[in-house]
Amino acid sequence: MTERGRARTETVQGLEVRFASGPTRSASIQSGLNLHLTVVPKSLAQTVLAAVGLFTPLELGDAEFDALFYVRARDPGAARRALTPEVRASLLTMAGLMDLQCVEDEFRFTLPDGEVDAGAALQLVLRTVHLMRDAIVE
Repeated sequence: MTERGRARTETVQGLEVRFASGPTRSASIQSGLNLHLTVVPKSLAQTVLAAVGLFTPLELGDAEFDALFYVRARDPGAARRALTPEVRASLLTMAGLMDLQCVEDEFRFTLPDGEVDAGAALQLVLRTVHLMRDAIVE
């Protein structure tokens, strides 16, 4: 474990996890996917950018997932392989529990105060990252 100020970094299940300092229950995980993958909840800004042609999201053909998330990747085929039905289901579950985004292969999440067990949330994110890694290796 490495301490940086009050933030700390640990290796958990072979992945680097950086826990934010202070009262915020936040962490980030470097996935090592090397996909330049971004999966973020839809926002007004991205909707406007997409509407004027400045942002083209990758649609996966999963109505529930596509309605909630914008996906962008350098290699759309690799992103489709990584975002298996099991991974998409896990991301949908996490979206109901926490503020979650994957930006350039880094998973960042913040938990609401006291509502979600931090250890269980971390395990869910780690499991999802490992599922994605397994899907692109196969």
